[in-house]
Amino acid sequence: MDGGGLEVKSIKRENIQTLNKVDREACKAWAKAEKMHKEARDRREQQEEIQKYKNVVEAKLSKLTLTDKAKDLLRTLGPEQALSVLDRCEGPSVTNVSGFVITQAKLLLGQDSDSEGDGESQAKKASKRLLAVTH
Repeated sequence: MDGGGLEVKSIKRENIQTLNKVDREACKAWAKAEKMHKEARDRREQQEEIQKYKNVVEAKLSKLTLTDKAKDLLRTLGPEQALSVLDRCEGPSVTNVSGFVITQAKLLLGQDSDSEGDGESQAKKASKRLLAVTH
């Protein structure tokens, strides 16, 4: 409260009294618009967070010398999973980074390490499932 002034941060629907039918309809329209605004804001925030993860993953990928296959497998994972794999491969105990990344990515995607030819289509299916779950 600044000099007797009051700033309203939000209005709850249950705190609004409607006087007539026109007001009631306006209140319903306002509540619907508020709900849509909240959902849009939540989606935007989620996309921004995913983009932040993607940026960190790409930055780490540029610092590491990985094979194209390892990079492709990492990109089929979700950004959070890819970052987790990259964080684990930074330790001194990992000697073959590309091999480690490929193995970890295949484990997360549910692929057998023996199936090389069908691996890309399985990876694409797994990434589509991940995208469907997150959206």
